[in-house]
Amino acid sequence: MADHPNKQIEADIAIDVLPPARSDSAALFPHTHQREDTALAQPDRLRQRIAYLEQWQIDHQKIEEDIKNSEERYRSLVETSQDLIFQCDPRGCFTFLNKAWEETLGYKVSDLLGRRITDLRVPAAARRDTQILSRILAHGTVTGYETTHLSKSGTLVHLLFNFTVLHNKQGAITGIQGSGRNLTDRKKLEQEQLRLQKLQAIGTLAGGIAHDFNNLLQAILGNIQLAKRSLSPSDKPFAWLTSAEKAGDQAKDLSYRLLTFAQGGEPIKQAIFINNLLADTVALALSGSTISVEFSLADNLYPVEIDEGQIKQVISNIVINAKEVMSKGGHLTVTAHNLPASEARNSSLLRNRDFVHITFEDQGIGIPPRNLSRVFDPYFTTKGMGSDRGRGLGLTICHAIVTRHNGLITVDSTLGVRTTVNIYLPAAQKAPPATPSCVLAPSPKTRARLLLMDDEELVRDVTREMLEQIGYQVELACDGDEAIDLYVNSLNHGQSFDAIILDLTIPGGTGGDEAILRLTAIDPNVKGILSTGYADSTAMKDFKEYGFKGTISKPFKIEDLANIIARVINQ
Repeated sequence: MADHPNKQIEADIAIDVLPPARSDSAALFPHTHQREDTALAQPDRLRQRIAYLEQWQIDHQKIEEDIKNSEERYRSLVETSQDLIFQCDPRGCFTFLNKAWEETLGYKVSDLLGRRITDLRVPAAARRDTQILSRILAHGTVTGYETTHLSKSGTLVHLLFNFTVLHNKQGAITGIQGSGRNLTDRKKLEQEQLRLQKLQAIGTLAGGIAHDFNNLLQAILGNIQLAKRSLSPSDKPFAWLTSAEKAGDQAKDLSYRLLTFAQGGEPIKQAIFINNLLADTVALALSGSTISVEFSLADNLYPVEIDEGQIKQVISNIVINAKEVMSKGGHLTVTAHNLPASEARNSSLLRNRDFVHITFEDQGIGIPPRNLSRVFDPYFTTKGMGSDRGRGLGLTICHAIVTRHNGLITVDSTLGVRTTVNIYLPAAQKAPPATPSCVLAPSPKTRARLLLMDDEELVRDVTREMLEQIGYQVELACDGDEAIDLYVNSLNHGQSFDAIILDLTIPGGTGGDEAILRLTAIDPNVKGILSTGYADSTAMKDFKEYGFKGTISKPFKIEDLANIIARVINQ
C-alpha cells in the first residue's frame, strides 16, 4: 500500500506557513521558495490531494462500521443460537459461553465462567470426558462426541459436541472452542421407541399365555360356581369353594394386567369429558389415607376418546404409587389443561394434535436417575415382589394403556423432592354422546336355544352346564365350520337358534370373526356373541362392525353370561 496520504498532503500545503512575498531569505532558502512556487502553480493537484484525504477518511469510517456491524451480527448469531457455543483455556476452563447454556442447563453464564467443562458431567462421564479433552489437545479436533451433563435442577441432559483446538501465531495451543447440541428430546424418543419394541415383544408372549390361562380359569371358576350352586351357604365346602373362587378372581386380575399390555388389550373407546372420572378415581384411590389432594382442572377441557375402565386403572395405579411413597402423609397435586397442537413443545412425540395434558405431582422421595429410565419396564419394582408389595406391572400397564390410546406418558423426578407423572391424551374428534337413560335387561325367552362354539373341551363343557342351569337348551361346536353347519341345518329344519356364542380364536380353524361374517350372509338376523380370552384382533373393539351383537370376556361368571344373553336375545 502507498505511504500514508497525510505525509504527502503535509508536503503539498507547507506553503501555508511561509511568508507571502519574496525577500532576501530566497537567497538563503532557495529550495523552499522554489517549492512554494511549485505549489502555487499547481492548485489542481492540491485539491486532488485534499479530496483523496477526505475519501480515505470516509472509506476508513465505512470499514470500521462494517467491522462493527460484522461483530454485532456474529455476536447476535452466537447469542441467539440454540446450539451451545463455548471457548475454554487449555485446562478446560470456560472463557466464553453463549445464552443457550443458560436455557439448557439452568445455570447463569457468569456462574459457569472459570469452571472446568468436566465439572458439569455425571461422574462416569466426567472421567471419560477428561480422556477426550486430552485427545482433543493431541489431535486438534473431535466431532460427534456424545456426553451427559447435569442441569442445575439435577436432571440429565444429553449433548452432542464438536471440538477444535485454538493456536496462536507461534503455533502454541491457546484454548479449545466448539459447539454442542441438546439431544435430550431425541434420546427420549429413541427410548420410547425401544420401550415400545420391548413391550410389544413381551406383549406377544403375554397374550398367548393369557389366552390359555383364561381358558383354564374359565374351567376352574365355572366349575367352582356350579359346585356352589349345589350347596348351602352353611355347608363347610361352600366356604372352601368361596375361598378358591376369590383366589381365582385374583388370578383373573393378574391375567387382565398381562392382557392390558399384550397386543389384544385394545381399548373400547367412547368420547367423554374426563373431569369427573379423574376426580372420582383419585378420591377413591386415596380413600383411607392421610394424603391431601389439590385439583386444578380446566373447565373447558377437550373431550377425550377413551376406554373408561382402562383409564381408571391408569389413574389408580399412579395415585396408589404416590400414596405408597407418601405413607406418612403428604400432598398430591392433580392438574388437567388443554394443550393445543400449536403449543406442543415436541411435535415428534405428540404428533401435531390437540391433547389434554394431565399431571400428578407428589411430594415423595423421588426416583434416582439410574431408575428413572426403567420405571416402565415390566416387573421392575423397588418395593419387592409379591401380592402384598408389588408385581412391577403398575406403570408398565399405564404405559401400555396410554400408548394404545395414541397418547404419551412420561415421568420426571427430582430426588428427595417430587415426582411428576405426565399423561397426554388426544382430544376427541367428536363431542361425547348424550348420557342414555338406564334400561333394565329383559328376561330371556323360556327354553331358548343356544349354539356354543369353543375349541377347548373343558370350556365347552363347563359353559354348557352354566347355560343349562340358567335354563337354556344348548348345542356344541368345536370350531367355526361346525358351528355354521349346525346353524344352517337348524335353519333348514325350521328350528333356528335364538343366539350363538362364538370363541374368537381357533388355532388352525375358522374363528368366530370369520364365522359370524359367513353366518350373517346366510341369516342377516343372526344374534352372535363374541367370546374370547385373548386375541390380536380389532374384533373385540369393533364387534358391531363384524356383525356381533355383544361380547363377553373369559373367564366369565354365570351372572355375566345370563345378562349378555338376555340383552342380545331381546334386542
